Amino acid sequence: MEDKKPLVLIAEDDRGVAPILREIVEERLGARVRLVETATEAICPDAEVPVVVLTAIGLADGKTAGFGVVDHFVALGVPVVVVSGSPTSKVSAMQKGALVFIEKPFGAADLIRAIQPYLV
Repeated sequence: MEDKKPLVLIAEDDRGVAPILREIVEERLGARVRLVETATEAICPDAEVPVVVLTAIGLADGKTAGFGVVDHFVALGVPVVVVSGSPTSKVSAMQKGALVFIEKPFGAADLIRAIQPYLV
């Protein structure tokens, strides 16, 4: 039987943060998660298109690789939420089309408020 839960793509290379993001999305929001560490993995053309993308700016394949993730999914019409420890990235992320910018450290409630509307 096919899983009908919505898919959230999480692009995060910080191994301390990634499991927290996964747990919030899976356990608290009931969605499926595809977790990747690089922009290259995130924009894989063979992968299922998510209902929402949660990405860091700095990823394993570059300090600003997350901007490529934003560009790719905004062009597809997929909502993008950026989670970053660099507040200077906010303006660029929003100009590129990210709908929400959450600064690290963040609370679970902030993440839930940002993602939940897209899981309907």
